Amino acid sequence: MKANTISIILLLFGLVAGVYWIEAKREIEVLCALIQIDQSYEKVSALLETGEHLRYAKTGNELRFSSVKNLHQISCEVKLSSLSTVDLVQYSERVNLTKSAAVIGTMLTVLLVIFQVLLSMGFSLGDYAWGGKHKILPKKLRIASGVSAVVLLPAIVSLPVLEFSSSMPVAMNLYVVLTFTVLFLLSFIGNMASPNPKEKVIMIPASLALFLCYFLVGYSNL
Repeated sequence: MKANTISIILLLFGLVAGVYWIEAKREIEVLCALIQIDQSYEKVSALLETGEHLRYAKTGNELRFSSVKNLHQISCEVKLSSLSTVDLVQYSERVNLTKSAAVIGTMLTVLLVIFQVLLSMGFSLGDYAWGGKHKILPKKLRIASGVSAVVLLPAIVSLPVLEFSSSMPVAMNLYVVLTFTVLFLLSFIGNMASPNPKEKVIMIPASLALFLCYFLVGYSNL
């Protein structure tokens, strides 16, 4: 019960922190794009006052705004002329959360596919799946693992395509990512309900991480 409570807290924390990070990033991107060369400092500061997530500070002829909600890893720097008008606007992003989530989520999905393939081939890993009742899965469960591996194949490409490629339809890949987001959430819930301690130790963190990775990438592309 304690492990389940901690898992739920981590899930909720990851969801809230991820949403705030993405919303703060969107606000900084939009406001940074609205600042124009030769615009007066007064107009820039008035524009920034409309922000809900950011903080800004002026030091000398430089104005910088960022947000604590993404740990100030995303910022916009504005350089002002001697007349207090905009000379240069520069957006910077030290940590790209969604791209990191896409890479981690893809790697975890590959590992999950390999795990399911090994189970379907009769490797003695059954302690960590399907309730842990069989060290070597019986035929029906081996077939189920094989089917699971095939079902997961589109997920391997969905995250990197959605986050890194602009050549494929966003809507189609977003639909795939959101579908697997729901599936991994259901997997997380199912793993928490499992009576098998070995399965819970391995698969709860794995399904939680997969859900959050797919959620972050999917949400950022909505």
